[in-house]
Amino acid sequence: MKIEITKTVTVTETINPNKLAVIRGTQMDIESDRFNIEYDGVEIGHGHLNNRSNWAHVRLDVDNESLENYLVQAIESRQIYLD
Repeated sequence: MKIEITKTVTVTETINPNKLAVIRGTQMDIESDRFNIEYDGVEIGHGHLNNRSNWAHVRLDVDNESLENYLVQAIESRQIYLD
């Protein structure tokens, strides 16, 4: 029998926009692009952007409503661009 132990470490810090990256993935359909969200090189979530309606949808791996709202607003207003 093989036993594995994993340890989860949570770090809380103020968001540094310079460490935040939204990376364009595959195209969902003719109007929408998928993207992954990374913070300091670690993937923290994903989402998609409808280019026609300019609506972004974000889902983070850890529940954080204020960060999700920030990301949606920043992506829709183009303060954060899809790389």
